[in-house]
Amino acid sequence: GRGGGASARRERLRTLCAAVRAGAWAEAEQMLESTRWSVNEYRASLQAASQVGDWRGARRLLTHMQAEGGHPPDAAAAAHAIGACHRAKRPKEVLELLQSLEEAGVTPELRSYNMGISASGRVGDWRTAIELLRSMGLNDVPPSVVSYNAALSALGRGGRWQQALELLEEMDRKRGVEADGARRRAIRPRN
Repeated sequence: GRGGGASARRERLRTLCAAVRAGAWAEAEQMLESTRWSVNEYRASLQAASQVGDWRGARRLLTHMQAEGGHPPDAAAAAHAIGACHRAKRPKEVLELLQSLEEAGVTPELRSYNMGISASGRVGDWRTAIELLRSMGLNDVPPSVVSYNAALSALGRGGRWQQALELLEEMDRKRGVEADGARRRAIRPRN
């Protein structure tokens, strides 16, 4: 009866997620086409792509979610796609996803911004890290300590000591945001 249908659906979702994790896109595409998936099921498949850092697959799933599933991507679904880009060290793709959310009128989650700033810093792209930090304020998403520390790390890796010191001063002016001592030491210019 009803329980068997739900059980079979859960099994199809597990199979879809396994195909996504394995990069078996022919099988995943076939499953995507054969079933009308819910928003939560799309999120689960996006999470699977995120877990393995399959940023292309995550973007593919987001596109399918909207075009075929009739579900515009929301902040939670996009966060999983952004997580895949973060794991794959693709900061430009993170920025593109964040911009597409903004264009769709969806406010990205704090964690999405933080992953973008972190991914940018890991590949030495301090400009994108700062661009993301600034866009948070424009979207009424207050940067957290994690946001600032990731931006400071990106500036430090890029040798942008003056900008890092300016960012520390900005943090000092904001209530509730304080860089930890390790970050302050990490960006201090060395003689």
